[in-house]
Amino acid sequence: MAAFLIPSYLISTTLYGLLFTSIYLLLATGLTLIFGTLKLVNFAHGDLMVLGAFVAFLFVTLEGWSPYLAMVPAVLVIAGIGVLIYRFTLRPAVKAGPVNMILLTIGISYILENALAYYFLPVYRTGVEIPSPLRGTGILLPGRVLLTYDEFLTIVISWAIMGVLYYWLFRTRQGIAIRALSQNPVGASISGIDVNRLSYLTFIVGSALAAIAGTLYGIMFTFNPFSGILLTLMAFAVMILGGVGSIPGTMVGSIIIGFATSFIGYYMGQTWGEAVAFIILAVILLVRPSGIFRGG
Repeated sequence: MAAFLIPSYLISTTLYGLLFTSIYLLLATGLTLIFGTLKLVNFAHGDLMVLGAFVAFLFVTLEGWSPYLAMVPAVLVIAGIGVLIYRFTLRPAVKAGPVNMILLTIGISYILENALAYYFLPVYRTGVEIPSPLRGTGILLPGRVLLTYDEFLTIVISWAIMGVLYYWLFRTRQGIAIRALSQNPVGASISGIDVNRLSYLTFIVGSALAAIAGTLYGIMFTFNPFSGILLTLMAFAVMILGGVGSIPGTMVGSIIIGFATSFIGYYMGQTWGEAVAFIILAVILLVRPSGIFRGG
């Protein structure tokens, strides 16, 4: 009986906190993996996420695919675009310094956003969602709060992928090699690790995570060609809060930012819900400049 005494707003806000956490976790983990391994600051990461959402949207609306199956072509397309971006822009610019790298990725972000706007804005003047046949159906929780099947699948898919990724990074030879590369690139090269191949693989995995996050985000929320700016900033907030380059730190940072966004957004409005992420980040960095976890 006690469960039914919990206010419905508390259950729904907790549910949205878990949703935000799950999506931020996928997006920020891809960013963390790329930065931790390749030392690349990619301000176009959120735009790759939005591009993935639009790819899935096209397969669902034009080809009639299930939104969850449309995640597959979204991953393939964004992974391919990620490889092209890394091969022809980011990799040659590695030695140009962090400031030039930031400016370069901001430029890539601007190009992606305007390319999406050129194609989509004439057709869809407002934001869009990826249609789902499951929308509006689900499980009725205490307080008459509906846990939709889309929400349930978003949470399950996100954490299942994180479980597979964690196993790959910490229990397989390839994953251990990537972690070795992130900690000591010179030592990894001397020990016979194919640094070039692993660098491409890391960017592919990071881009694929962005595409999956984008598809799930697009099923749950409205998005437009310019949604990537805020999503990139939120991913950086999560990564820095948890500890740059730390996957466990990213998990903790996602939980903090996700639930703070949901609860503060409920009480003070969506704008403050998003702003509180950076307030929390500032406070944590004042107390612990390295983030909650040290990178690595």
